[in-house]
Amino acid sequence: MKSRGISVDLASTLFVLALVGVATAIVLVSSTAVAASLSVLLGLLLVGALEAVHQATHNSLFSSRAANRGVGTALAMLLLINFVRYRAFHAHHHAHTATPNDPERVLYEGEGQGPRVAWLLAPVFYLGFALAIERSPYVAMRLRGQARLNRVLLILFAAALIGLTVWQPRTLGLLYWLPLACFGWFDYLLNQAEHYGMRELAPGEDPADVTNNLLLPAPLSWLFLHRNLHRVHHVQPRTPWHLTTRAYRAQGAPGLRFGDFFSRFFAEGPRRWGVR
Repeated sequence: MKSRGISVDLASTLFVLALVGVATAIVLVSSTAVAASLSVLLGLLLVGALEAVHQATHNSLFSSRAANRGVGTALAMLLLINFVRYRAFHAHHHAHTATPNDPERVLYEGEGQGPRVAWLLAPVFYLGFALAIERSPYVAMRLRGQARLNRVLLILFAAALIGLTVWQPRTLGLLYWLPLACFGWFDYLLNQAEHYGMRELAPGEDPADVTNNLLLPAPLSWLFLHRNLHRVHHVQPRTPWHLTTRAYRAQGAPGLRFGDFFSRFFAEGPRRWGVR
């Protein structure tokens, strides 16, 4: 177990350093074109940052619970998410996946938009997701003080973002707002693919039956911390992210090719509860 802990600590530390390195480069380069290209790369890495937050809720990002809580809280704040509430929300999702009590149900009810408009509005959808987490009622009483503290920190962070944006609009646009928008567009498709084609489960059915592994080129999958291999996570929730591809091969479940999903998404539209 010791070597496993060191391995996940090293892998996760390298990812956090990559985030910091790309963000630093955006600030330092003088060329707007180069900075914008790096902003897109940072947007891709933010997809991985959301997966890092997800891993931290399972205490799988680092071997230390304190490191999971600290880094998870910081990365969640960067993505405008209350870590304490997200952890409770996600635990409830695992306990009630694709059932009437699944908290993710609220995100996929109603008719919604067509695929093109929905994808265009994906960053707005993400802000709605963050707000749904903030409003969720699943936090245990003993943790509500931590959730309130997280809310205060989020408000202060948002206020600082607004102030810095007024002061340095070009820098904050390239360093934060453009990457966050790109993140919203990239992550929306992964979010849709996770349970695309799902149906509401009967009692006793396996949630893995309505969960997909989305197959991506290896470099993208690693940038995303293998967030796309979602079925692996539902089968083995405590699998550290850097071992996900190994678990995928061991489980032997078929994957959903990105091109096939992309075509189906634009033909059938966004996933809706109990429909697709």
